[in-house]
Amino acid sequence: MGLEKYKKQIIIGQESTGFFHSYYGTRYVPHIIIYNKDKKLVAAFEGDGNIKDIILAVRQAEEGE
Repeated sequence: MGLEKYKKQIIIGQESTGFFHSYYGTRYVPHIIIYNKDKKLVAAFEGDGNIKDIILAVRQAEEGE
């Protein structure tokens, strides 16, 4: 599906203690956060993110924007 080139860049985690929610103030699941290579926040999506917007954010992260 074209995700092979990202397999070393995608990190998925699961947290069950409530720390993430209380620390970051998340309200919805899933909570998708996209950073560029310089660790600058590109986009954050809570709940049902639009896949086109998520793909656009990933592309912006690749470009370093």
